[in-house]
Amino acid sequence: MKVQIRYASLYRYPEAVSFSSHLFRLIPRPANHLRVHDFSFHTNADAAVHWRRDLFDNEVARVFYPSAAPQLEVRMDLTLMIEPVNAFGFLLHRLHLSFRMSSIIALEWMTFCLTAMPAASANYSFTLILSG
Repeated sequence: MKVQIRYASLYRYPEAVSFSSHLFRLIPRPANHLRVHDFSFHTNADAAVHWRRDLFDNEVARVFYPSAAPQLEVRMDLTLMIEPVNAFGFLLHRLHLSFRMSSIIALEWMTFCLTAMPAASANYSFTLILSG
């Protein structure tokens, strides 16, 4: 799936003002199912943009604005490619699963497993104990 995100902010002031440094966290953290396809970031022309990673592995743009200006403009365009993820993938690898759950949830879960991965469904064994 292709997802496009556009962000734009424009702050106007009656006279030129000075700006402190700004931190922008606009890019999602890397993941196996998510890939940044296209990215562009724009702000005032005289700004100095420094890209870093924070402690949580997020891309952070630290922007310094050296001179006063009558406006602050920020634009970002981001295109992501997102692959579907099996939410139960960490559980289902040649396992025998036996646990209690409501019959409705059990049927939904088993239907998902058998339809999402029909070729691999022979590797799974289900023991369903219905509780009232």
